[in-house]
Amino acid sequence: MSFSFRSIQQYVYIVLFAIGVILLVITSNDLLFHAPLGISLTYTGTWEYWIFVLGIALVIAFLYMFVKTMNDTKKFLNIVDSSSKQTFIKNYNDLAAISKRLGPKYEEQFKQTAEKWHIK
Repeated sequence: MSFSFRSIQQYVYIVLFAIGVILLVITSNDLLFHAPLGISLTYTGTWEYWIFVLGIALVIAFLYMFVKTMNDTKKFLNIVDSSSKQTFIKNYNDLAAISKRLGPKYEEQFKQTAEKWHIK
């Protein structure tokens, strides 16, 4: 079995989102609130502003990516698990694209459902 990033992408997005939140909390405390937190990045000097921007970018980007992946997963599972062949055929192209984005497990499930409904 080969390794696929797509099979673990949700976990990677969560970890990078958490790193962004940590950076954002630490730098926000140093730059805006000046409350004693125990952890500080003031020793980085003016680079702390860039770390603050990096934290904001990580939070926004990886939250969006995680939510998009979860919505795709939910849509895929709802359509594949439905008992309607017409719904599956109507969304066939979307399901094919979503299964490619989500990884080998979903590609296999898509193929099995297509075989179940006798669709090539």
